[in-house]
Amino acid sequence: DIYSPKQKQNKMNNAMNLLSNHWKGRKDFLLAQGQIAVVLVVAYVGNNWPHSYPRNENAKPYMFWAMNALLLIAGIATLKHDGNSSSRGVQLLSRPQTEEWKGWMQWAFIMYHYYRYYGAYNAIRVFVSVRV
Repeated sequence: DIYSPKQKQNKMNNAMNLLSNHWKGRKDFLLAQGQIAVVLVVAYVGNNWPHSYPRNENAKPYMFWAMNALLLIAGIATLKHDGNSSSRGVQLLSRPQTEEWKGWMQWAFIMYHYYRYYGAYNAIRVFVSVRV
C-alpha cells in the first residue's frame, strides 16, 4: 500500500465532507433518492407499457402538414421584435436565430417520425445537415 494510515483517513474525511456538503441532512438525501426512484419507475413503466396501437397504422401525411400549418400560424401569431437585440439590425446566423432554427428542426423531426411521413425524409436530412 502506498498510502499511510493518516493519508487514508484524510481521503476518507474528504469524501465524507464532500457528501455532507452536497446534502444538508438526512431529509435532503432521502428526497434526492426519492426523486431518482420516481425517475426509474417512470422509465420502467414507459419501457414496459403495452402498445396502444400498431405503430405502422399512424402513417398520416395530411396530419403532418396540418400540425406544421398550426405551428406556423402559432409562430406568426406570437412573433415579436426585440428592439434591444442588436444595434446592427438583423444579423445572419445570430444565436437566437440558430436556436429558433434548432427548435423548428426538432419539431419537424418529431412530426416526421410520429406521422410516418416519408415524403419529408430528404427535407429533414437537409435541415439536420444545415444545422450541423
